[in-house]
Amino acid sequence: MAGRHGPPSQTTFYLSLATAALRGLLVAAALALGFFVLSKAFPTDNTVPTGTPGGQPPTTISPLPTEQPTDQPTRNVPEPKDPSDITLQVLNGTDVSGLASDTAAILEEAGYQISTIADAATSYEVTTLFHKAKRKVDAQLLAQAIFPGLDVLLEIAEDGVKVDITVNVGADYAASLEEGGANAPEEEST
Repeated sequence: MAGRHGPPSQTTFYLSLATAALRGLLVAAALALGFFVLSKAFPTDNTVPTGTPGGQPPTTISPLPTEQPTDQPTRNVPEPKDPSDITLQVLNGTDVSGLASDTAAILEEAGYQISTIADAATSYEVTTLFHKAKRKVDAQLLAQAIFPGLDVLLEIAEDGVKVDITVNVGADYAASLEEGGANAPEEEST
């Protein structure tokens, strides 16, 4: 009789069961290996780098932590320098005449060393500080002290820059001065 088979024996039953179990194990191992390979090929870091003069994405200023949590490893963060040990270049990135000079005067009063006061090559909507790689903490402290309430951008300066921090005063700072910001220069009475 075509198409009919004899009753399966107990040996063929166990052989079929072992084969099915082995196939299931191989499929599970292949799936686990596939997930592992895919997780390494496509990391879950969703940040998109942006092009900046220093090659680093800009960062927004946030308050410095007062103490580090004990459950996190400590990082080797350089100690902040005294303002008198920091050289600055102050550039006016706006069309407001004299803004770089006024800002430099405020920075000098705070103890910073000013090496250059000039107009920026481009306009800046947001005040931006370009700092040497090891001077990020100093740039954060400067931004908090001199530009309170502004979302100052911090970017790493290109290699070969002579000053520690370049302050590019932006339109946001000029607008805050018009509104009577905390560091508005006092007007002389005549």
